[in-house]
Amino acid sequence: MDTKLLEALYWKGVPVFDMGSHMSTIDVGWGSPTFHKMGRVKVILIDSILPYGYELLMCDTDMVWLKDPLPYLARYPEADVLTSSDQVVPTVTDDRLDIWQQVGAAYNIGIFHWRPTDAAKRLAKEWKDMLLADEKIWDQNGFNDLVRKQLGPPVDGESGLVYAFDGNLKLGLLPASIFCIFIVLYSCGVAIAQSHEISSKPFNVPVRTQ
Repeated sequence: MDTKLLEALYWKGVPVFDMGSHMSTIDVGWGSPTFHKMGRVKVILIDSILPYGYELLMCDTDMVWLKDPLPYLARYPEADVLTSSDQVVPTVTDDRLDIWQQVGAAYNIGIFHWRPTDAAKRLAKEWKDMLLADEKIWDQNGFNDLVRKQLGPPVDGESGLVYAFDGNLKLGLLPASIFCIFIVLYSCGVAIAQSHEISSKPFNVPVRTQ
């Protein structure tokens, strides 16, 4: 994101690279022009990397991972995209994907996983083109508009995946109870991850202050 963070991670031996986005270390402010620029840079990065055949796991910079999510994501090898959501009422009480028919909240790109499939590449390119054509579109709203152009039918009866976007993209909604988004845990005052009804511990926690 910024040179200061890049250098700190590099000297700790963490593989990093400079996106050339020239971002500031100062809090850019939600909804500010710089905030929207961050979103566009992220989408450009997705569109640039997928053609090389790499999977991508992206999250907000204010996210702290409590455990490795990769084994969980690997349980859904058919998914083109797995995304978090703003769903504040759990649709499942275990670690299955959220039930897409019951998720009425926005899909939140604070956490999402992409596989380098043709369907995912088409979504990334159309998303990038949409944002570059209109600087007023918020990246998350654009993602929701595109993905929800077609939603359904389910891919099968068990995985929880659903056909979305152009009818070929296989989408999964990460369970909000264990893939925690800021608005779910704090803004709405819903401590889903601590509920006795949830059998799994969260993979992450957002550390933003409000």
